[in-house]
Amino acid sequence: MSPNSVATSTTADPIAELIAQLEALPSAKRLTDADTEIIYSIAYNLAASGHYADALRRFSVLMLYRPTNVKYLKGWAVCNQMLGNHDVAIANFAFAANIEPDNPEHMLSIAECEIRKQDYAAARETLRLVIGYCKAKGGFDQILERAEAMLALVAKEVQPA
Repeated sequence: MSPNSVATSTTADPIAELIAQLEALPSAKRLTDADTEIIYSIAYNLAASGHYADALRRFSVLMLYRPTNVKYLKGWAVCNQMLGNHDVAIANFAFAANIEPDNPEHMLSIAECEIRKQDYAAARETLRLVIGYCKAKGGFDQILERAEAMLALVAKEVQPA
């Protein structure tokens, strides 16, 4: 291995490398974009009507074929969240946040999961990060407003001992 290849592998963005590797998997080519959009439509409608377990199965198929598509990833995460699988949902929202680091909505979703888990200390910290990011970057007025409202509610909660 040459010194240049070592420098390249240690300085490259690991998230970008992971995304490239996932998108290069043979499964990524087994379904067309039209096929995955049909599955997404079915999964979305199931979730929208409250059938989260059925929707989760469809989103799981999408995650096999398009694991880096944020829209599909968010659907999968929301279904897990609604089914009480908060740690799985947090991991999925965190992956989405790594794919789209300029979108604070993913971190806000993590805070929602932390609230549902009654991990109020973690939720407060996550909400403070969201608020700080939104104020620093600007243009996220609705997310900022929602995060501030959630923080005001969570600030009153006492973390269980």
